Amino acid sequence: MGKSHDIATMASDGFAFPSAVTITKPSNAELVTNGDFSNGTTGWTASGATLSVSGGQLTVADNGGYTKAYQGVTTVVNQTYTLSVTQVSVTGQNSVIGLSSAVPTGNTWGNMVSFAKASGDLPHTQTHTFKATGTTTYISIGSEGTNSAVFDNVSLKEVGLPDNQILTAGDLTTEFNNLGIGVTASGSVTKPYQPMVRLRLSSHFAANTSHSDPGVQIAGVFTVRENIGNHWNSSNNNFTCPVAGVYSVSVFYIKYPSSGKWTGVDLHKNGSAVDGIRWRAPEINGGYHQAGGTIAITCAANDVLDWHYVGTAGIHSNNGAWQIMLLH
Repeated sequence: MGKSHDIATMASDGFAFPSAVTITKPSNAELVTNGDFSNGTTGWTASGATLSVSGGQLTVADNGGYTKAYQGVTTVVNQTYTLSVTQVSVTGQNSVIGLSSAVPTGNTWGNMVSFAKASGDLPHTQTHTFKATGTTTYISIGSEGTNSAVFDNVSLKEVGLPDNQILTAGDLTTEFNNLGIGVTASGSVTKPYQPMVRLRLSSHFAANTSHSDPGVQIAGVFTVRENIGNHWNSSNNNFTCPVAGVYSVSVFYIKYPSSGKWTGVDLHKNGSAVDGIRWRAPEINGGYHQAGGTIAITCAANDVLDWHYVGTAGIHSNNGAWQIMLLH
């Protein structure tokens, strides 16, 4: 599936979604405001420190205690992110980076993780990949003791899960739900909004009545059993395809019992019969003979499907099913 395991990658790999979804998920969007300090100290809050920018680098100067600058970034619980910070230099004790789900004020670097580097280890670019534990994640940068620390290129980006991490239904639930797809804890995928109509014939149609090609539209006799997405219009007996794709069309019916007469049902698309597709019941005795089957047809968005009757016997009510459904 690829390294990112995101929805866009799944779509490019051929995963079929249930409706017209345009996936515009950005790749590695930057979440930190002014992380390169090109706009001075905008976006950063001082705690026990004086902040200044020179040459595109932030200096966090000590005012006593745990000296820091911090910024809160909106995150999604359990989503994976990568933090990157360049620690340029520090005078005195350690240069420190912290992550927290709470505001990191006072003598704390937060409740998630912190990284400290001595002056001899700098410059150094610290990276860390983690899952967010809150809806806001705070990045803090500064120093311990009476120091001044310099930083550059602070970045936080949403990323996909690595290949060696097992995906669970919980990891994907939000993204799938936003696309109208359900994922159970056992891994079953459901598409509850897949366009579909299922009908039954509530009364006889054209009993002992002859119609030659191109036949007559079967109308006024359908009872709607299901109409997911409301793409079947009972006022004109048409199904309008909501998106381009492959549709399944199924018909099962009983011929009206007329000896020596026959019944055919043709599929029409946009007013014309489709490729000679006809479900035909035979010209034999006057018994109740069933005909039907299922075909797949490629349609464009807004194509119109309906059924036409041809023959001499007519169609018996009930004891059948008429269905159109988007496959993919």
